[in-house]
Amino acid sequence: MVRGVMVAMVCALFLGCVAQGNKKITDPKIVAQVEKGKSSKADVKKLLGDPAAVDFTDAGFEKWVYTYSKATVRGTTFIPIAGSFVGGTDMQTDTLTVQFDKDGTVMNLGGGHTTGGAGGLQDANR
Repeated sequence: MVRGVMVAMVCALFLGCVAQGNKKITDPKIVAQVEKGKSSKADVKKLLGDPAAVDFTDAGFEKWVYTYSKATVRGTTFIPIAGSFVGGTDMQTDTLTVQFDKDGTVMNLGGGHTTGGAGGLQDANR
């Protein structure tokens, strides 16, 4: 536990890590507990908490969207002069969308994961 806290502190202080959202959606063991045709809204809320957004499909089905984003400043950013060109930020974003039927039971769920970077010359063509 102490080691994990130390790593987080070093990351935040020196590399500029920033994360927001619901990290639970990045854990396949937790997401696997959300079952189509079985899990209710209450079950999903108990497992994952409140969604980042609630929306409705054209057919009137409710869907909950969960997100988790993490950005890490590259260590090369701190190299004098060159850091302005070769530095930047690495980013990742995870999403999970859960759709409920009219009775409030999970009818569909799906997720996505994107990665990218910004701020350095190597990111110009991404």
